[in-house]
Amino acid sequence: MMNEQQKTSSKQDPFSKSHPFVNLFYFVCVIGVNMFLVHPIILGFSLIAASLYTARLHSWQSVFRQFFKFLLPSMMIVLFFNVLFNHNGETVLYRFSNGKPITLEAMVYGGLLSVVLAVTILWFRCYNQVMTSDKFIYLFGRILPASSLVISMVFRFVPKFSRQVTLVRQGQQALGRDVTDGTLKERLNHGFSIFLVMITWALENAIDTADSMKARGYGLSGRSSFSVYRLTRRDWWLLTILTSSFGYFMYTVVIGTFSMTYYPKVQLSVWPLTWTSATGMIAFFLLINLPVLLAYVEEAYFKRLRKQAKHHVRLPDYFKQ
Repeated sequence: MMNEQQKTSSKQDPFSKSHPFVNLFYFVCVIGVNMFLVHPIILGFSLIAASLYTARLHSWQSVFRQFFKFLLPSMMIVLFFNVLFNHNGETVLYRFSNGKPITLEAMVYGGLLSVVLAVTILWFRCYNQVMTSDKFIYLFGRILPASSLVISMVFRFVPKFSRQVTLVRQGQQALGRDVTDGTLKERLNHGFSIFLVMITWALENAIDTADSMKARGYGLSGRSSFSVYRLTRRDWWLLTILTSSFGYFMYTVVIGTFSMTYYPKVQLSVWPLTWTSATGMIAFFLLINLPVLLAYVEEAYFKRLRKQAKHHVRLPDYFKQ
């Protein structure tokens, strides 16, 4: 179950209220493109869009905290190991004593791979916020009932476990028994105590979940399910925009508009800019920014309605006197 902050952020995001198939189709398209198309322009657009959407679902403070605390160190590790072990490329920047070179091409490719990692993590954070467990079970519950339930429980367990660890650590910190207090031996004991508490909590949570599922009749034959999800006119419009923008963008990718070679020399095929590459970038920009654009459009629409209602309200004669 989502906490209060997650519920509030989901209510403020119109795309989260769309049909589960629209949400899933969007994330499959966006995450698939970012994972398999290593292109600087595409990754730059994706990083900006993922940051904007993550900030809308959570906050800019959360985005900056995650970036400097986890994403930036992970990106530096990916770049370092790619430069250290990948010696392909003809532009040599430095050569070790054993003859192994550091090349510009390996540095560029490693930097783009690090951006792929950061963008994928941001998009999966948005996915975890928008695609709740009930949406996932609604889509795959009849096709793969057991698998969909296990996957939804895993996605739900990870953030729940993280929040519980934070609560336990805060309690231990108030008692002076956190992993940062005391000597090395005491810190190890404190960490082991927190670990035991979390294991106990996880086992109790699993028992409570099993009892709840049994009480609700899970697994019984003839058990029915209720769903409030219906494809509305807005969902069909969103599916049309997603399908057309993703289809045209993939057409530009297939014809080689966004192809790029890194070895033996970096070559960017999108430059000089052509009509096909420009429209392909516009289609991709529309695809990845659709949730944010939808939110701004709906906010502007409701603001306009409120303004019109304020000007057209007719007061009764009693108030006019």
